[in-house]
Amino acid sequence: MFMLRLINKILYLNKGYLSSYPFHRISSLALYVFSTMFFSYQLGVHTLTVTSPPEVNVSFGSDSTILLNFSFEKETCEHVNRITWSKKNETGDNYRHIIVFYQSIAVYHDLDMKNRSNSISFDDSSPSAILNISEVQCKDDGQYQCIVGYIHSNGIGIKIYAYTAVHIRGKR
Repeated sequence: MFMLRLINKILYLNKGYLSSYPFHRISSLALYVFSTMFFSYQLGVHTLTVTSPPEVNVSFGSDSTILLNFSFEKETCEHVNRITWSKKNETGDNYRHIIVFYQSIAVYHDLDMKNRSNSISFDDSSPSAILNISEVQCKDDGQYQCIVGYIHSNGIGIKIYAYTAVHIRGKR
């Protein structure tokens, strides 16, 4: 609790609210180092391990498919509550959600992908979220991001990111 109050005070002072206070010019690097150490202490080491292929190569065509498979191993006291597959926009660094997996169900955010793919959601007996995209198109080429949100054994929510680059050969 002391650490949390200290960080709040540093953030408060760093915003310049108490400009007459002698320590009001705390460098952002010092704040980053301190907060990283604090949150590492609070969060501990996460034990969830994730697996996702770094790269997938497919041929262009209506009979081709892209298999995006994200699997995980967790401790008994951890709880995975959602897995999200997103695709990086062609312009900019933002990602748009394709599908969000909750335990035993999947919710599509991209109607085109819903029409061209099938999915398998995770549950306790199957620790993976699979998105199988059929009828491969040029626009499927790009960077995909998978985010797993889970509750650590200490009760703190954590997100882990994995990335898969999809390369389509023979694009027109």
